[in-house]
Amino acid sequence: AAAELLASDDADERVVATQLLKGLGDPRAVQLLQDALSDSNTTVQTLASHALCFMDGAGVLDACRAGMDSKNDNVRINSMFGLVRQGDQKGVDLTLALLRDENSPFRGPMIQGVLLLTSEPAIPLVDEIRMQFASNADVMNAAIDFYRRVGTALARSRLQNIAGDAALPQAIRDLALAALN
Repeated sequence: AAAELLASDDADERVVATQLLKGLGDPRAVQLLQDALSDSNTTVQTLASHALCFMDGAGVLDACRAGMDSKNDNVRINSMFGLVRQGDQKGVDLTLALLRDENSPFRGPMIQGVLLLTSEPAIPLVDEIRMQFASNADVMNAAIDFYRRVGTALARSRLQNIAGDAALPQAIRDLALAALN
């Protein structure tokens, strides 16, 4: 049914199809969403890339890589998130470059998006954000929450570093300590 909707002349039906395919983890859904990256409607493209960036399984990495070639900025941004989630170094490097570019109009959304991820490959990105915004309590809280959600030994080591950093406010250090427990 989703494949039929995706082939519809009606953009609204194609939008619905991207959302239906989002929850499916099979390679056919991935291929259909990858095909939708080149849809004539930019909303369909964006929603297809958003669906792909949160999927796992066969073909997802290649689909996210294909999204990097899009002329649609939103598709490229979503594809970068997907590449980071999949542990693709190119995605991490491109995202890191965006985070360091103070003039990029995508920097703010990228910071917010990275802090919402839950995958270990995003740790270097959160480290970068933390270094840039160490004096911003909201960003530090979000970084601590990220490390807590990831929960790996590497993420826990970052929490230990924050908890032991005397240069940080005690409230931030206490949050990191609480996240370790």
